[in-house]
Amino acid sequence: MRIKQQLITPECPQKGRNVFLSLDELEFLSQLIKSFLKLEQNVQELFEEMFLWLKTPRNTSEILETANREVVIEKPRTNEASIPSEQLLPVKEFCSDIMEKLDTILPLALACRDDSFQEIRANFVEACCKVATAVLARLQERGKEVPSKAPLKNLHMLLSTAVYVFQRFMQYDNLMKENTKKPIFLVPVQRYQEFINTLQFQVTDYCVRVCATSILQDAESHHWDDYKAFYEGERCSFSLQMWHYFFWALHHDLWTILPPKLAQEILAEVLEKSLGLLASRYARAHPSYKRTPQIRLDVTTILICTENMLWSVCTSVQKLLNPHEYVDDKIFKIHTHCNNLFTTLVILTSPLTELYQ
Repeated sequence: MRIKQQLITPECPQKGRNVFLSLDELEFLSQLIKSFLKLEQNVQELFEEMFLWLKTPRNTSEILETANREVVIEKPRTNEASIPSEQLLPVKEFCSDIMEKLDTILPLALACRDDSFQEIRANFVEACCKVATAVLARLQERGKEVPSKAPLKNLHMLLSTAVYVFQRFMQYDNLMKENTKKPIFLVPVQRYQEFINTLQFQVTDYCVRVCATSILQDAESHHWDDYKAFYEGERCSFSLQMWHYFFWALHHDLWTILPPKLAQEILAEVLEKSLGLLASRYARAHPSYKRTPQIRLDVTTILICTENMLWSVCTSVQKLLNPHEYVDDKIFKIHTHCNNLFTTLVILTSPLTELYQ
């Protein structure tokens, strides 16, 4: 009898046994759990609708009409544990592939809410932290190659990739802290935020230095004490023309690669610093009589180009029309530089009789 009972009774599984699963098996398990969670949610919603129908007295025709309408128009599911779609921005291919794998395993980690499955969540968090550290090291290594070995556009791509990973981990953190009530990916998020700030400063500083040391340097255009007119006073300086081309090229690259808000911040800062440089240069100019028309054309060109850029930089019409309400904003500083340039234009080009009045 004892032998028969031992044969019938299954052996208890060993506690603490390590089970190793491949990545494909984890992806399959994650998709399976995601399907079960969706099925559970659908059943719960159907029960809620059924109880609502039972509580609300209706005619049979109204119930059939409502059911037919819901079959045609499917109710959107808003509580699915998935990553919302974002604006498609260029990112490094290796980074998008890695984050796609993590997105696939995320439902498995979200489903393991009981204490007995906390090890699975912990392993997922540990894997995400290791991936974040490795990707960040790779991005930092590539960032050191600009501008000596790589063009400025590569820096924009790295910045876009860093923002992409940062937003992904922010979404992971928001989804997983619903149970823990505390941030899980605090350290990776902080590191990526610091790296994004560093890259943003690097892009801005590089563009400002290019404008100051290369684009806005033109000996022929800036020979203010020359007694010969610059192209008979019919055109602006070559440096301002190249400055205009540079800004529109920068505008195209930023809006193509980076998120719009970050692109606006970078372009506004570069525009503000370059305008400050131009305002100080033209304020110190002492043009001859023949070079006075060039001053008029140069400052007018700067103001027109800045006005065109402000429509892309300003986040609202109020910032463009009422800059005095945003004292700490770069838009106010841009208007201040433009006012200084306009004052320089009036003083250097107006007749003495008009200035005296």
